[in-house]
Amino acid sequence: MKKFLLCCLMLWSTMGFAVDLTKGDAAAVLATLNQIRQEQGLPALVPNAALSKMASEHARYLAEHPNDMHQQTNRESPFFTGETVDARCDRLKAGFSCAEVIASKANDWNVSLRSLLRGIYHRKILLDPLLNLVGVGEFRNSKGELTHVVNFAAPTTQLTTMVAKRCVDGQCTELEKPTLMQAQNYVKWPIESSVLGPVHPITLRGQEIPDPLTEDWPVSGYLLSINAKTPFKVLSWSVKDEATAQVFDSQFQPEPNSEEKFWLLKTKKPFDSGARYSVLAKVATKGVETELIWHFQTRSKLQLKAMDVETGTEIKPDAYRKNQKIKLFSDSVSDSVSWKGVCIEFANAEVDSVIATINDLGPHCFVEAQDTQFQNQVIRILFNKGTTSANSM
Repeated sequence: MKKFLLCCLMLWSTMGFAVDLTKGDAAAVLATLNQIRQEQGLPALVPNAALSKMASEHARYLAEHPNDMHQQTNRESPFFTGETVDARCDRLKAGFSCAEVIASKANDWNVSLRSLLRGIYHRKILLDPLLNLVGVGEFRNSKGELTHVVNFAAPTTQLTTMVAKRCVDGQCTELEKPTLMQAQNYVKWPIESSVLGPVHPITLRGQEIPDPLTEDWPVSGYLLSINAKTPFKVLSWSVKDEATAQVFDSQFQPEPNSEEKFWLLKTKKPFDSGARYSVLAKVATKGVETELIWHFQTRSKLQLKAMDVETGTEIKPDAYRKNQKIKLFSDSVSDSVSWKGVCIEFANAEVDSVIATINDLGPHCFVEAQDTQFQNQVIRILFNKGTTSANSM
């Protein structure tokens, strides 16, 4: 029985909790993901208590061992539940084949979901036709940032078996690969009809582990993918800017460990922001050729959201106050964002976020994020006597 695992960034925390996927924002994002899956002909993900328990236990362990990612190396820890995803999954004794992803800085569920789908290896799991169960655990670090441990599974009673490989750090071993008994269906991403809206126009090397980009190909537009439940060939694949009719110089290839069930396309240069693209691919399964045509759009503006550090919640209109400590997130189209403000003191700034304290309120008080990579886009939040407005400039 095979379990997939994916490496992501981890943060410090003090406690792990199971997430109720039937209530609040968690239920909303699960509904969004299920809408995306069902648009692609995939089974809906169903909340599973055993998987949420598995995820919350690993989250609790990570609170004490933030660098272990998907592993649990300290067998002496009172929170140890299994060294690997495989071991923790088997411990459930539920007959599951499991997968795991970890979303860091996940205070906004939809931003987190967009980020996961942006990563080609995360996407491979989220849009996997074999998986139909899900559970989530979470932990919050000292900065108030949430990280979600998300476990997926398929009951082995619904599976048949074929040979597969699992590769870790270049070392591969043959395993039994479960495969759902269902008709072939090509899953395409990104698509224009997605409820998440337009996608980022750029992918840079170093944004995901493992990294789909290389030293000699360090930048691409948003990575495109096609996947299915059984192996297939991509015979041709192209991306065209609908406004200029420009066809992008690109390369497509199967993901190395997918047995030609998951293919990705990367372009030699980023897409333009605020543009619409058409995609044409010719694929073949067992000699039967199919032409796939779809469209997607890229985002034209960065977004800016503020979170109260003390409560860990997004700040609502009219809720800003003097001496309030906030964390600002720029959901940017690039990795080149600069920050400035008036009546605000910055404690530390990262590429996509900044922690600051509001010193005063008034019409002259603001914080501003500028995306210097795409069209010098600027967005500003005003701190005006307890009210807030976001202005794109």
